[in-house]
Amino acid sequence: MGFQGFRFIDAHTHFFPRPMFEAIWRYFHSRADQELFEVAFQWAEEPLVAYLDAMGVERFFALLYSHKPNMSLDLNRWLADFVRRHPQAVPFGALHAGDDDIAGV
Repeated sequence: MGFQGFRFIDAHTHFFPRPMFEAIWRYFHSRADQELFEVAFQWAEEPLVAYLDAMGVERFFALLYSHKPNMSLDLNRWLADFVRRHPQAVPFGALHAGDDDIAGV
């Protein structure tokens, strides 16, 4: 489905463990009248990776964020596993200024 002759890299994708994805979607839905946008793709990781692949995306930046302290390490561990399963992903890990062990994260 991609365009012939072009190589695509998606520089802004978010992937999270499924429970966190669902919490994020609930957050945006609960504030739909206050937000400037809505979440267009509410897919689990495999369908989303398959969609990017079908669109001809060769690489994508997998962006995480920690919205509260001490969740970064677990998210980064999840991301490391995600990248092992999806080598086309370029990992961008998470860090929160309030993490107890920033150097360890």
